[in-house]
Amino acid sequence: MKRKAKRKRKLASKRFRHRLIAAAIALLLLCGIVRLIYLIVQPIVLNDTTVEVEVDQNYDPKSNLKYVFLGDESQVTVAGQVNTKKAGDYTITYQYHDKEKTATVHVYDDVKPKLTVQNYTTDTVEEVKAKRFVQSVKDNSKVTTTADIENDANQTGTYKVTVTAKDAYGNQTTKTCKLIRKKDKKAPTISNVRTTTLLSGEKLDTSDVKVKDNYDDDPDLKLDDSDVNYKKAGKYTAVYTATDRSGNTSKKKQKVRIVTDDTEKYDKIVYLTFDDGPSANTSKILKILKKYDAKATFFVTGTGEEYNDEIRKAYEQGNSIGLHTYSHDYSIYSTEKTYLADLKKISKLVEEETGEKSTIMRFPGGSSNTINENYTSDGQNIMPTLIEDVENMGYEYYDWNVDSQDASGNNVSVSVIVSNATSSDESYVNILMHDSGSKSTTVEALPKIIKYYKKKGYVFLPITKGSYVVHHQGVVDEASDDTGTTDTSTDTGTDEETAAAQ
Repeated sequence: MKRKAKRKRKLASKRFRHRLIAAAIALLLLCGIVRLIYLIVQPIVLNDTTVEVEVDQNYDPKSNLKYVFLGDESQVTVAGQVNTKKAGDYTITYQYHDKEKTATVHVYDDVKPKLTVQNYTTDTVEEVKAKRFVQSVKDNSKVTTTADIENDANQTGTYKVTVTAKDAYGNQTTKTCKLIRKKDKKAPTISNVRTTTLLSGEKLDTSDVKVKDNYDDDPDLKLDDSDVNYKKAGKYTAVYTATDRSGNTSKKKQKVRIVTDDTEKYDKIVYLTFDDGPSANTSKILKILKKYDAKATFFVTGTGEEYNDEIRKAYEQGNSIGLHTYSHDYSIYSTEKTYLADLKKISKLVEEETGEKSTIMRFPGGSSNTINENYTSDGQNIMPTLIEDVENMGYEYYDWNVDSQDASGNNVSVSVIVSNATSSDESYVNILMHDSGSKSTTVEALPKIIKYYKKKGYVFLPITKGSYVVHHQGVVDEASDDTGTTDTSTDTGTDEETAAAQ
């Protein structure tokens, strides 16, 4: 009985082992089948789905490709970039036919910043920042520096400084140096203060004045120009005072000459003048003037109402606004009353746009025009009467001594305009041009005209009451005004043709 029971137990144990082995084999087969199915569905096999790379280490994403199940590794494409110069996570996509798999490349930085420090000497006033002690610091990420100054009491002496440079990933370097404080008894030095000549109304420009101090990077500079009357011709003295943070001061005087006439300050002047605007071309001209740092004068009309805002813009840009005519209809010359009414109307428009009453003007056709005789009832020339009227009203009228001839027709060639406008070698050049809507070639010619005269040493000024005056001969006397700046030019070119051309 005992033997029989023992055999049964052995047989049962054997059967159990067989079943266990069969189950294990079945499980392995199942795993193999699952793996096989997975590899069929996703044949791309990587070494790791997350790869760690140190900053500045070379890395080729293809090195993470282990194999392609039943496929050719050379047919796997890799998309994505890894910047090993910058720490962070980068996604790389591997593609084999229509199958994709991604991996994350983690670029890490455990390198400490390279820090070089320096001793720093200053006065007893400065609140010293860490940057004063840093000669150089290098790292692959943004670095912040701090400085711990031991027992700094803002008194003369030498102090130990501990400088710490810490990058964006927490790596840090610490070094020591010295802060040396000394009593500052030396005043700042002031330079680039020169005798200067200003036109009446101009102010001193302190931007060229330089101040240097042995310790203070930004000494205070003040200008005392209370002795200077910027509106009255004469010789004056201005005083600059520089003060450093320790209270040391220095002074320097500047001789200032105020003149009322452009010619007392400049030897060669070009007055660019534009009649008949504003129009769409006015804004283009303003951009050119700004680009070349040139000023001009616009003798405006009231015929371009939709562009009247350009009058304000021209004025705010530092150009002069003069009066031409409100209507630019030569019938305004029919009577003295008719002309003055038109002048009053354009004067009001300019004052509304600029906030300032203009005292400069240009007659349509110029002061020597004879077209007015076609409109007066008796056929007599009305210009002498009108000239006397406007002068009595406080106006100064301006003709020209160079005619660009851009009013001889529409679309006059650029070369012709440039040739005419650059034909003068006079010291003071007043060029007649037009900025009406049809004068696109005038706009094109302007840069060449400006560059020509600038190369010859001319400055470009707006016309003011102190500017060089050009009066045409034949209607006015040749006597000059008391500044000696009247030009009785024989240039009889006028803009009568403009009426037909425009």
